[in-house]
Amino acid sequence: MFQYLFYPDDPAVERLALEAAAKTRAYLDALIAERKRDRGRRDDVIERCLAMQDAGLPGMDDLSIRNNLIGLIIGAIPTTSKSAVLTLCSTIY
Repeated sequence: MFQYLFYPDDPAVERLALEAAAKTRAYLDALIAERKRDRGRRDDVIERCLAMQDAGLPGMDDLSIRNNLIGLIIGAIPTTSKSAVLTLCSTIY
């Protein structure tokens, strides 16, 4: 999904990304619904988002929570690992 979003020039990557996106949306929708039924047992990102939803904060409806989690999956992991490598390399050279 990362490659498709940032380098959208390969039809094969697009097909795989769209399939992965559909599976990810379905998984996260089910997870959010499950976690809403089982509140207060964890202290993690989803529980904190649901607490903000309970407080009526904007941008914390189920769809927004799902979309933000997808953004974290797609953007945070690859960029964090790359920045760590670049930081290490810059201190060596």
